[in-house]
Amino acid sequence: MFGWLETINAPNRLETVRDLYDQQGRVEKGREQDQVWDAVIQLFEEITEVAGEEKMALNTFRNVLESGFDSLRFSHVPPSIDHVVIGSINRSRMHGIKCAFLLGVNEGTWPMKPGGDGLISEEERSLLLTHGLQLAEGSKRQLLDDWFYVYLAFTLPADYLWVSYPISNEEGKQKVASPLIKRMEELFPTKEQRLFLQDPEEMTEATRFVTTPNKTRSALTAQLARKLRGYPIDDIWEYVLNWYIEKSENQAIHQNVLKSLFYQNKPTDLENDTVKEMYPQEINASVSRLEMYHRCSYQHFARYSLGLEERPTYKLDAPDIGQLFHEALKQITEWIQKEGRQFADVYDQEAKKYANRAVGELAPILQHQILHSSNRYQYIQRKLEQVIARATFVLSEQARKTNFAPVGLEVGFGDQSQLAPIKSRSAK
Repeated sequence: MFGWLETINAPNRLETVRDLYDQQGRVEKGREQDQVWDAVIQLFEEITEVAGEEKMALNTFRNVLESGFDSLRFSHVPPSIDHVVIGSINRSRMHGIKCAFLLGVNEGTWPMKPGGDGLISEEERSLLLTHGLQLAEGSKRQLLDDWFYVYLAFTLPADYLWVSYPISNEEGKQKVASPLIKRMEELFPTKEQRLFLQDPEEMTEATRFVTTPNKTRSALTAQLARKLRGYPIDDIWEYVLNWYIEKSENQAIHQNVLKSLFYQNKPTDLENDTVKEMYPQEINASVSRLEMYHRCSYQHFARYSLGLEERPTYKLDAPDIGQLFHEALKQITEWIQKEGRQFADVYDQEAKKYANRAVGELAPILQHQILHSSNRYQYIQRKLEQVIARATFVLSEQARKTNFAPVGLEVGFGDQSQLAPIKSRSAK
């Protein structure tokens, strides 16, 4: 590919295109052409490092090139003195900025929350680096770089720094401010924080929304809610309201809908009959449940009384991996005990067989067989097997050196359990 690009004189062609853009006054487009050649050559070098002498099909090579081209990024330096620059803190290099607006300064974003190790751990990266293989930066290096970028962003402007963060996302879930906000409050206690609310959308062409009684009712309710919040509405909605009050046939429905405008969600105590039906006389509760009730009684009511749970998502999270580790080690221990053996009798090869068997049985029931859904997840499954095999072998090593031997698994304590409940006694 490199030879072919040189044969068609690609560098000179790019220079010609750059000169053409410069003549047209499109300076930024012209500067992009200067970066194209270097970016393409770097992409070829990265493909060569990863693939080496490996042969690949034409379609595969084309997909790799397309993915690489999609990931190319070009830096822009505005050509004029007075201008507005929009960029990210880790890519833009700006100087002489008078005013800076930093957006989205939330926890996990400023600075960026370091992700997991991914397919290659930090130790593996260091090992590959000692053998001369250059990889992308690991999470530790990325965290250090991100703090440096934050420093550059906050010290960039000469006259004015404006910092903002959203308090909720598109779904209405709360978003927490970055620790940097707390630090700025400590450094500048006299600076006032301002809350900007998004104004409700105005309903233009009001007559277009006056249709059937049922459909118009929802539009009327939205407009009356706007008026209660102090926003102006079209005069036509007053006539629509009078029509519902005087001439509508479904008065009961309309009145209930209109009453919702003045509804206030004030918490009240549950009725005694409801309490007796929902809760038994004796409640067997864990410590975590009591802590949840103490922390937020509404969360406790939603979780344990209403039985509400978050909607499951088809992805592999850290709790899922932890549950897999837990169940796999539990099954391996049960198998060893049923065979009348001890952990001290298990060696490296047997640990691998136990791990392979445990993960093979648990993978189909984990998140709807997500570990079988793609080659990436199958690779993760093999990595999990290696970790579980390693943990099993470490337990066997400890058993041989310390006479460690488990006598029970998840032994319960309390009423009607294997162990008696713990009772506290106060000294008199």
